[in-house]
Amino acid sequence: MARQRRSQVENKIDKSTNSSSSNGSNPVKQIKTKTGLLSYWKVIMGCICLAIAIFVGYLGYLETRVNTPYDDRKMVVSSGLDKPERFWGSYRPGLYFGLKSRDPYSLLTGLMWYFPKRLRPGGDGIRHWCEQSDGLEKYGWLQHDGSTFGIQEIQDGPFIITTSFVKRLGGSHGGDWTARVSVNYKTEYANLIDEEVSLLWYTALEEGGQNYIKPSNFASKLTGVRGETSGLGEFSIKLFNYTGSVNHESYLSTNYLGLDLLKETVISSLRLVNDKTKKQKRIVLAGDILGQDGTVKRSPNFIATQVTGSVPFSIDVVFESGSFGTRQNTLAGDIYTKTLSWHSTRFSQRFEDTFGLKTKG
Repeated sequence: MARQRRSQVENKIDKSTNSSSSNGSNPVKQIKTKTGLLSYWKVIMGCICLAIAIFVGYLGYLETRVNTPYDDRKMVVSSGLDKPERFWGSYRPGLYFGLKSRDPYSLLTGLMWYFPKRLRPGGDGIRHWCEQSDGLEKYGWLQHDGSTFGIQEIQDGPFIITTSFVKRLGGSHGGDWTARVSVNYKTEYANLIDEEVSLLWYTALEEGGQNYIKPSNFASKLTGVRGETSGLGEFSIKLFNYTGSVNHESYLSTNYLGLDLLKETVISSLRLVNDKTKKQKRIVLAGDILGQDGTVKRSPNFIATQVTGSVPFSIDVVFESGSFGTRQNTLAGDIYTKTLSWHSTRFSQRFEDTFGLKTKG
């Protein structure tokens, strides 16, 4: 009897299971289907959230690319030749000394120097950029009025290097200027008198524009530069020995490796030669090193003149604009000295009138 009832129950369960299977309503399959749908929607929602996050992040990035106009009064309201007295200046940050104009494609000029006895392998010892590894005690402007003149002192070990410049307005391209570089020894190092120093004054063209420069000899017998740019017209740069004696002069006319690699361009062109007149070896610049574009010789965009003299020693670098007109004199030598002294005295008086440091003790 019990067996008969159990058999009937099992038959009912089998029929029920078969019926469910035939109707496609298997509970296990239903659970799996619901789980799959839930996972699918989670993936979709995750993708949507990720897309929104990327979009919001991109909008934030775009905001950083937008230049918001500065609506306050501008410090510089005119540029270029709109202000002839500010057209030329010491606008070369990071450099010990150099001058350039406010042209988009400016002529660049600057100073390098080294002491031949102290030069180390690889050009270590050549000064150009303001580098901490140079180990200079100090350098900086003592006087600078921002428009017409400036005086700087650089202490390089036992030597004092003084750089200065004076501008003279005239013509339609910003006028003339003269820079002086003087090298002397500190009082306690009098034994260094007559040690040689090599001063390198270079001229370079920024890329762009129809400009040219070329080495040229003038009455001073030191290699200078002639050239022309769209912003300056025709011009010349002449070098004069003011004090001390010139022991040797050489030049380099080439194409620079990069405006940030002017020093490396010079180092790669240095040569060791025999000075037959003094029977000693000298470090000199290599002269013309110009490649070719096909069969056409390249034009130089970098010219450097190296003047080697015995300390104390100084040179004047004179820039003259072709549009200046008739000059009464050249801003060099004693004329430069008097002009610089006048600017310096005027600056000191104006400084005292403004700050009254003497009256304050």
